[in-house]
Amino acid sequence: MFAVIKNNVITQFIKPGQQLIIDGFDWGYNWAEYVDRDALGIKEVAETQEPDQRFYWVSSDIRLVGANPMRVHTAQPKALAQLKEQHLAETKRQANSRLAATDWMVIRKAERGIEISADVAAERARILDDCAAKEAAITVASTVEELILALNPPAPQLTAIDLTAGTAMTV
Repeated sequence: MFAVIKNNVITQFIKPGQQLIIDGFDWGYNWAEYVDRDALGIKEVAETQEPDQRFYWVSSDIRLVGANPMRVHTAQPKALAQLKEQHLAETKRQANSRLAATDWMVIRKAERGIEISADVAAERARILDDCAAKEAAITVASTVEELILALNPPAPQLTAIDLTAGTAMTV
């Protein structure tokens, strides 16, 4: 998206492929291919990172920052208690969904005493442990930022081995 700027004021917004009319002169629909943007005061709108709308009420506005048009976002955190309730329910739903494929084995063990394989039991325990850890992290979050971090923990650092030099480095 582009902004037409005159006297440090944005007078209009335009996209390539839209008809451009400035001061009564029609530059047509393919103006982006041939006009001198600087001479006409046309500048591309800089896009900034929009806050995650799952956690914030976001409003956006395009304004001049210095001499350049920029999309500026204003974010208001959503209610933490409701977010926590929503994400606790989603965490449980995801765990239940992952456990569903082997639930019949648990029922078979309870009804007929047929053992669950060690691999399946270990995987089910891992799923339940992961769910409990995530629920605990959600529960103790005291800000929206802490909740976001609890839901999206940083990726672990990996160690790469340079086989040619025989050295390891963290990436």
